[in-house]
Amino acid sequence: MYILYDLVLLLVLILAAPYLLYQAVVYKKYLANLSARLGLRSLNPAFSSDPKILIHCVSVGEFLAAEPLIELLHKSFPEYKLVISTTTITGQKLANERASKFAYICYFPLDFSFSINKFFDQIQPVAIVVMETEIWPNFFRVAKSRKIPLFIANGRISDRSFQRYKKLKFLLTNILSAVTYFMMQSSQDAERILALGAPTNRVKVCGNIKYDLGTSAQADRLDKLALELAKKLNLEDSSPLIVAGSTTPGEEEILLTAYQQIIKDPTLTNTRLLIAPRRPERFDEVANLLINNKLDFIRRSKITSDNQELNNSRVEKVILLDSIGELAAIYRYGQVIFVGGSLVPYGGHNILEPALYHRAIITGPYMNNFHKIITDFLSAQAVIQLPTLEKQELINALAEKVIYLLKNTDICEKLGKQAYQVIEENRGALAQHINLIVNSINKEK
Repeated sequence: MYILYDLVLLLVLILAAPYLLYQAVVYKKYLANLSARLGLRSLNPAFSSDPKILIHCVSVGEFLAAEPLIELLHKSFPEYKLVISTTTITGQKLANERASKFAYICYFPLDFSFSINKFFDQIQPVAIVVMETEIWPNFFRVAKSRKIPLFIANGRISDRSFQRYKKLKFLLTNILSAVTYFMMQSSQDAERILALGAPTNRVKVCGNIKYDLGTSAQADRLDKLALELAKKLNLEDSSPLIVAGSTTPGEEEILLTAYQQIIKDPTLTNTRLLIAPRRPERFDEVANLLINNKLDFIRRSKITSDNQELNNSRVEKVILLDSIGELAAIYRYGQVIFVGGSLVPYGGHNILEPALYHRAIITGPYMNNFHKIITDFLSAQAVIQLPTLEKQELINALAEKVIYLLKNTDICEKLGKQAYQVIEENRGALAQHINLIVNSINKEK
């Protein structure tokens, strides 16, 4: 079966070659890390004698969710070296910035048998933690054959993934038997992984570790970064600020049209907008959209430490946050926060980071990737979620809600307070995760 899987994977790679080449030429993606992901590039040999725990985070979002878990693993096993793998360049960059002092950062291999075996030979992990239900047949097979404890942390299965996986259930039962514990976010996620063939005694409902954000190390780093950004971007200016985080294609046009409606209100003409596209390859696209809309804006990337006079004398109405890893520090300055990926059928993004700072949050109707979180917030009346509407109606509804919040600071404060309370009531998943992982690794010693 695995030989056939390797052949299918090779065929997919060949068929995808034109797209990958286009992405490499236009956006500088994929080719830079292809040799590493194929196992053709040797990893750092200095760690060959250290016992290692491998934590796999696909990209930026998974790394940010895993950060508190990574910190606790580092404290729990000081004699071990942590190895953090990512799939994307942005995930690699952020992991290097945040964790390279105590961990080795590398790319996760493509799931070919030869790549996976070489990766295991070089890393030689004593345990593996995979974030959010990444299922790779060869990777799981090799981990099982080498008797390495493998944990799915913060596991979730979206509606779309569940429908795809159900078609492959006849293959998944054996693959899933490699996992020591499935630590799932909710009872629904647990039921779905069981339906796909996971062993009953290995599935645990542990909650969502994203609720355990805000560790002391994270808080110190974000506080320092927030002060730096406040000076560079004039974020402490008295004008109201709307922060639109993690926006996706199709949303910026809606947001900018709504913003132009908002600033027509005589009492809100000085309102500023900070917009942070989800993916770096879209920064230029969004910049061009701002130009086409004739909006006065500044790009974060144009502001350096040598350029801080930017201008206490001038405050741009719109800020394009074309950077990675800074959005979480900025949320505290927004009066109203829009969280992207939700105005279009993308599935939404994480609303917990602005909630940590008691912010008033608005989302679009499409939050299915965060079903449990949005349900928790709606039940607590801690978020405003727009209904499914036609485009112009959606623009009008968004503008109307933002204007209402900007004019009613007491409502903003109430929403923010209730949002933070949801976080406090749902903490504890991290402790359950770390207990299962630590106990299992100690048994293997």
